[in-house]
Amino acid sequence: MKGLISTALVFSFLCQINLAFGQEEQMVTESETHIYWQPNRKLTLNDFKGIPASSELKYCEEKGACVVPCHGLFVKVDISKNYRKNKLEKVYYAPAFEKSCSYVMGDTKEIRDAQIQFDMLELSSRIARKLLRDYHDYMAITSDSNNFQIIKQNPDTILITGVGTSLAWHARDSAWTYYKEISTSYIRNMYFNEKKETYEEWRKLVDDLLEKYKMYATRPEECYRMIRKQPIIKKYKEAYK
Repeated sequence: MKGLISTALVFSFLCQINLAFGQEEQMVTESETHIYWQPNRKLTLNDFKGIPASSELKYCEEKGACVVPCHGLFVKVDISKNYRKNKLEKVYYAPAFEKSCSYVMGDTKEIRDAQIQFDMLELSSRIARKLLRDYHDYMAITSDSNNFQIIKQNPDTILITGVGTSLAWHARDSAWTYYKEISTSYIRNMYFNEKKETYEEWRKLVDDLLEKYKMYATRPEECYRMIRKQPIIKKYKEAYK
């Protein structure tokens, strides 16, 4: 009987998602201001709308670092409006490229630096989801054994017990630190260090890590949640930090 109840709850939860925004092809993953990472959406020169500060021009002229992307790793947590009966919390991460503060300098047409950093940002979001899943699995075993089957069948972004917001932000902050470290290391290595790895070596490193964590890739629904700016599941509301 317990198994039937668990299955019914999971099915009901998935139906709420489908009713809220229909089929996946209806979910937009780009807005006028932001591009959210998806595997088939590569950056183009037209995506860079910002104007560089005059102090930045020397890095392009002297070092060849002529592309500056503006990135953010967004997180939202939604909770049931009836929290007494439904303690499942939905967590969304979305790596974003902001158009208005991203810019190219000089007459460069090569934006591979921006793309690899955007991919590094996606990698960091996957790390956030893995951290969240590690928290989630621990809680499934130790904190809420009555809902064990429900939790295990929603492994990626569902948390319980009312602490989802703090854990989601902790995972996000850890992942953001990772992104800053790897992206800064890339720029320093490519343009400022005497001993350098090649772009191809960096590209392989990032691609290998993306493949390693592919099960945690950003889903269209996470991008859409940021664009819509409100819950995409019926009878849910946003939880605040």
